[in-house]
Amino acid sequence: MNMTSESPPVMPADVVRLMAVERRLSLLERRVGFYEHRLASVAVARGADLSSVGAATAAAVAQSDEGGRP
Repeated sequence: MNMTSESPPVMPADVVRLMAVERRLSLLERRVGFYEHRLASVAVARGADLSSVGAATAAAVAQSDEGGRP
């Protein structure tokens, strides 16, 4: 059975719409990462323990404390 003949054709408008959704999702992911990093930085500044946050966030905070970009 040929699966490609059973799937609906992809229309150019669908592709453009999908690309726009992917772009928005990427921007939202970066924004979430920024705020996650910011909250972790504030928590560290207030003396909180980073053991409750993810390892990636803890590493990003440590890197930014050393002068690098998160």
